[in-house]
Amino acid sequence: MSRPLPELADPIRLCAGGSKFSGTLALADFDRLRPSLVSDEGEVSFTVEFEREAGGINAVRGTADTTLKLLCQRCARPFDLPVHAKWQLGAVSSLAEADRLPEEYEPLLVGEEPTRLRDVLEDELLLAVPQVPRHPESEACQPDPSGDDEQETGRDSPFAVLDELRTRDKDAGE
Repeated sequence: MSRPLPELADPIRLCAGGSKFSGTLALADFDRLRPSLVSDEGEVSFTVEFEREAGGINAVRGTADTTLKLLCQRCARPFDLPVHAKWQLGAVSSLAEADRLPEEYEPLLVGEEPTRLRDVLEDELLLAVPQVPRHPESEACQPDPSGDDEQETGRDSPFAVLDELRTRDKDAGE
């Protein structure tokens, strides 16, 4: 049975109980993700499943689907990035346990305090944001022609001074 995501929980206990959560959350609720976005309008649809597997692995699997509005670093125009994040974590209570996880699991280190499950979801969304956001290659995206440094700052090119000196020296030699 699916339920809304609780604010705080113990992932290891949720794995023991075989819990599953699904629903939607507003992008505006993700404080660490918001600065990367042009607009925080929209929602994230998610599912998160907790399961204790054979071998004692506390598996946390999830998916998140959304569209992030990012600023293209090539042309300085906004664009939509469809995101389908999928993850598989192993909830562990120590670094030694994390070292024993099979390769296909990323560790989710659980302390004595309850885990904020929204942060786990936000981490996965942050991983989906490219370091340098750009329009997909299939779209026509060119640098903004009005973004010329001379026009933006109102200053001459640093090489204009050299050209001026060269011209002055040439005129003086004639």
